[in-house]
Amino acid sequence: MPIPAEKVYDAEEVSGDDLSADEAEDEYGVQSPGEDEAGSSPAEPDRRPCPACGEMIPRTAIKCRYCGEILDPRHKAQKLRKRGASAEDEEMQPLDWLLCLVCSFIGCIVSIVYLTQNKPKATKMLITSICMIVFWNVLLCALGGILEHLDKAG
Repeated sequence: MPIPAEKVYDAEEVSGDDLSADEAEDEYGVQSPGEDEAGSSPAEPDRRPCPACGEMIPRTAIKCRYCGEILDPRHKAQKLRKRGASAEDEEMQPLDWLLCLVCSFIGCIVSIVYLTQNKPKATKMLITSICMIVFWNVLLCALGGILEHLDKAG
């Protein structure tokens, strides 16, 4: 431990009542916290961690002030609509149905792309595409069995 060049004195406690507003600032211009700020602790019971960034936020918060994550599902849906989601993004259009029913593999790929874009119709499109893939495979197997049976009979 280095030896100080000059004598070090112990700090004196000064109550906040003894200081005026000008004296409440330290030599660097930083004000000491008021009574309402000094008593608050970071882990108050009316606070919870943000699911995205982990910072403590009020339980009733709609949006995290640190990372901007929207916590309320109703507000999140409104933001998606405002961000450019149109009526075409809400429900499947005839071209989407045609893609899912006839070209199921391509419809599956397109629906995965829509899922990454958070489009509401993506889940319905993916389920439809997967069901049609199963349907077409069953149909192909059945037709293959029928054709094989006809070749043996004829």
